[in-house]
Amino acid sequence: MHELSIAESLIDIVKEHCPAGAVVQAVLLEAGPMRGIDNEAMQFAWQCATPGTVCQNSRLELRILPWQLLCSACGAQWAGEDIYVTCKCGQTPCPVGGNDLKLTGIDVLTAEELAQEESNARVSRSERAEAE
Repeated sequence: MHELSIAESLIDIVKEHCPAGAVVQAVLLEAGPMRGIDNEAMQFAWQCATPGTVCQNSRLELRILPWQLLCSACGAQWAGEDIYVTCKCGQTPCPVGGNDLKLTGIDVLTAEELAQEESNARVSRSERAEAE
């Protein structure tokens, strides 16, 4: 299951770029279709790999990119979900690229944002207690 090694590598990269004291909320990943990443397997690998790491309790948002197809006969190029298609000119296109694997974003709550959320939660609890 190569998804687990991808998850572990992502955690290492996130750890390098996450501000001190921040809590990772989400990791955004794009993968080309040639990577053969199964979304369900990747989500499972993420859940297995993140406990005890900076990514604990975060979510992984995986976007599988479409195939990029090129017809060598007429030069047409397009994106599609299926590689088993025929070009408008009648020829079979070839996939180009598709081996991408990009960490496109890390959503975090900074230490300041966490402190503000904690403060807001305390105020909300005291307001509810006063109302009762």
